[in-house]
Amino acid sequence: MNPLVSDLMETDVVTIGANQTLTDVGTKLYETGVGSLIVHSDEAVPMGIITPQDLLQAVAESSRILSEIVVTEYMSRPLLTIEQDRPVRSAVRRMNEEGVEQLAIVDEYEVIGIVSQKDVLTAYESLIQAAHETERQPRTD
Repeated sequence: MNPLVSDLMETDVVTIGANQTLTDVGTKLYETGVGSLIVHSDEAVPMGIITPQDLLQAVAESSRILSEIVVTEYMSRPLLTIEQDRPVRSAVRRMNEEGVEQLAIVDEYEVIGIVSQKDVLTAYESLIQAAHETERQPRTD
């Protein structure tokens, strides 16, 4: 079995404008429960990503209040992507090489999904559990 990125990607993609504030980021992360927000330009072109870790970094580093800090100051850019038809192992390799936990899946300037290390680990755990269940079943030969 050679799963593809499309098999694991989350399609619940939440975005935020590049000129919004970190207060907006915190609110949106809390309300949606997602692990990251895709940052888009005024023209709706995806340009980066912002995570709860970025928000915590801003709190730790800045003496300004979050409503005074715009998203572009703490987002990661460029937006790291992978094609949905690539093997999951390619996504894992890219995340490791880039030192990130997530990759966006983009189709013609539109983010259609996100794949994360957590998605890969969850899928791997399910495969191992299924294999163990198969081994525990009595043989019928």
